[in-house]
Amino acid sequence: MTRPDGTFVSTSNPARVGETIRLYAAGLGTTVPALSTDALPPPGNDALVQGSIIVGYSNTLGGGSGTRAISARALPGQIGVFEVVFQLPSDSATGNNVNVSMGVTPPGSGTMYVSNTTKMPVQ
Repeated sequence: MTRPDGTFVSTSNPARVGETIRLYAAGLGTTVPALSTDALPPPGNDALVQGSIIVGYSNTLGGGSGTRAISARALPGQIGVFEVVFQLPSDSATGNNVNVSMGVTPPGSGTMYVSNTTKMPVQ
């Protein structure tokens, strides 16, 4: 995950509530334009992920919540890596171990596929 200035999120450089964060993932499904397996995204064009993407996080009440991704695309110059952009909501928990996961619902499907949970430091 990276902060708005491009630096990596870490315990010495935590994400901040309200910031726009970039999360990197694999296996997000179909894109437009379509990408072949082991293919780079087309130069100069974004290969946008299709479907709905929700980023889940621990909230200040100790429960979980979710926020819709602002955008999701195949990362230019990388094979199989996607960049998901989301804003860290104001009700996000803070500390060094805020749970973060992601759910993807493919187009035309009613099933959400949820990632494993990771930890993110938030201030």
